[in-house]
Amino acid sequence: SYWVRAVIEGDKNCYRYTTRSSGFRINALMAYATIEPIPAQVYTGSAICPEVTVKHGEKILKQDSDYFVSCSNNIDVGTATMTITGMGEFIGDPFQLGTYYGSTTRQFTISQKPVNGFDLVYEENPTYTGSAVCPEITVKDGEKTLVQGTDYTVACNEIVNVGEKGYITVTGIGDYIGEVSGPVNLLPKSMDSQDISTTITWTYKNSM
Repeated sequence: SYWVRAVIEGDKNCYRYTTRSSGFRINALMAYATIEPIPAQVYTGSAICPEVTVKHGEKILKQDSDYFVSCSNNIDVGTATMTITGMGEFIGDPFQLGTYYGSTTRQFTISQKPVNGFDLVYEENPTYTGSAVCPEITVKDGEKTLVQGTDYTVACNEIVNVGEKGYITVTGIGDYIGEVSGPVNLLPKSMDSQDISTTITWTYKNSM
């Protein structure tokens, strides 16, 4: 913003005062501000509205003092939009010192979150059943439980026999990316769990 002093010359025959000075302000438009590039953000599951550096000439403007920031389409993976609006739009006084008017928009990317390091909750040592085994699994991103088929898929190299090396692999989809695997080892089935039926035949001999 700039403060300008104007001097108006009057005809002495028409005006009592030959000069008059007045002031008015030229306010800066946000459309002409320099906005530094916004780096890509990683998906968090919550709304993302990153900090941004805004300059007018060499002056670094202050958020919530010179301008206001709002973001839209900023939760899921994809392209989000940031709108930077001069605080003069809210103050409503074009002659107030330090105000900026208008708005400008910038876009930034929200990228998929890697599944590496996520908690895999499953039965690592299931019991031998005689059939291929792929245990049920729960995948957690911190406190958030992910949804199979929406956030990830599951694959197993299904093992049948005790001693075979098995793995369960989770692959991120949607807002997640990458793979993480865990081992699966079959344990022998306990004989206590078997239904055993024993028939004993006695042969009676008469000693008489």
